[in-house]
Amino acid sequence: MSHHTERSHAPAAANCARTRLAEGGLAAVDVCECGVFQLHLGALTLRLEPSALADLAETLEQALLAQARRLAPAAAPSLLAARQPERGEA
Repeated sequence: MSHHTERSHAPAAANCARTRLAEGGLAAVDVCECGVFQLHLGALTLRLEPSALADLAETLEQALLAQARRLAPAAAPSLLAARQPERGEA
């Protein structure tokens, strides 16, 4: 993964409209009017391009699946199936 990008975003500005897309007990995700996602984890906020957020989500899913397979190989697919959103949900 490269830490250098051609496009850089300034820190979130007070005038940048955001919409809350999802919220749980640990984290929340907003999207800015410019299309950048904001992942809030407690006091930490990460601003991510859509492709970076998708890559992070895929990596976390792979980690959950790998851990489930380590703990209960036969149950791994069913453990993640319960976490999959319904078709059409975000």
